[in-house]
Amino acid sequence: MPSYEDFQELKANCTAFWVTIDGVNACKFVSNVNGKEVLFPAHGRMGSGGLDNDNLQGWYWSTYYGGESSARGLITDSTLTNAVTGHSRSLGCLIRPVRDP
Repeated sequence: MPSYEDFQELKANCTAFWVTIDGVNACKFVSNVNGKEVLFPAHGRMGSGGLDNDNLQGWYWSTYYGGESSARGLITDSTLTNAVTGHSRSLGCLIRPVRDP
């Protein structure tokens, strides 16, 4: 799982594009350093009422733990603001697996 610092680095060193692949919206980050790409599908998050913002936003956890009620992660959407911010731990955010090269 990416660290909070990984998401900050992604936002600082990549160009983001909103793309649609087989009907699924996603944020594609392309490295400004080496041209490699990573895709974050917009599969929303789970809230108290069920699935929110499916195909509109992607909410992803990082390894950052901010105590019993908060954590940090990445939020993507078509505005490409790509916030690296805190979330309530009660939200059902996605996990984007990563591996070291």
